[in-house]
Amino acid sequence: MVVTAAGSGTRLGANAPKALVEVSGRTLLGLALERTLDLADLSGVVVTCPAGSEDMFANVVDKELPRMDVPRQVGLHFVAGGASRQSSVKAGLDKVVSEGGEPADVVLIHDAARALAPTDLMDRLVEAVVEGAPAVIPGLAVTDTIKQVAVDEHGVETVVATPDRRSLRVAQTPQAFLLGPLWDAHVDAADRGVTEETAVTDDASLFEGVAVIPGSPLAFKVTTREDLTNLTAALAQVGDPA
Repeated sequence: MVVTAAGSGTRLGANAPKALVEVSGRTLLGLALERTLDLADLSGVVVTCPAGSEDMFANVVDKELPRMDVPRQVGLHFVAGGASRQSSVKAGLDKVVSEGGEPADVVLIHDAARALAPTDLMDRLVEAVVEGAPAVIPGLAVTDTIKQVAVDEHGVETVVATPDRRSLRVAQTPQAFLLGPLWDAHVDAADRGVTEETAVTDDASLFEGVAVIPGSPLAFKVTTREDLTNLTAALAQVGDPA
């Protein structure tokens, strides 16, 4: 598994990387790893960090590991992320391959910012790939009405279309793939990952015919202070195993 944790905490108003922001005494990364490390048949986890902070991340996780309710120890690796999420995932995949990953292996790509994504969701994703889908993502049905807009030279927005929400899904992570096709897709698209402006926003964007399974309300992304408040409430509801 690759867990992306190289994002900044700017929009959270934090002076630390987003993944190390604490909620109820737990870091986002620690919460995400606790659920990840409980996954059956997990061979290892690669965490992508802001460049130069690999040792700091490793030390934070080492201190938090005793609080994690996980049944076994799994190899944890910390590598420098890139200029975009896409390039960070590529760096993580480089490590997976260097550690002996095979093309037919199942690999999950996850965001530490989705700290409460449950283990059973990961189990279902892996099962779907094992059953024959080369790429699988979790998605939630869209309940709001969505408007597509055009923006003129003055910044004025005008509605140009109303997509049928019945065909729309909110994409989440983790996303599951066969390592071989995912690696090939990242190699082919490496030039796009140079900047956030040109990079893909998720790994499924590099594929066609991606399967979708029902996602989880708990797999929401923490981006703003309000999200942190929601995460605190959700954590209190589901309980902290530690």
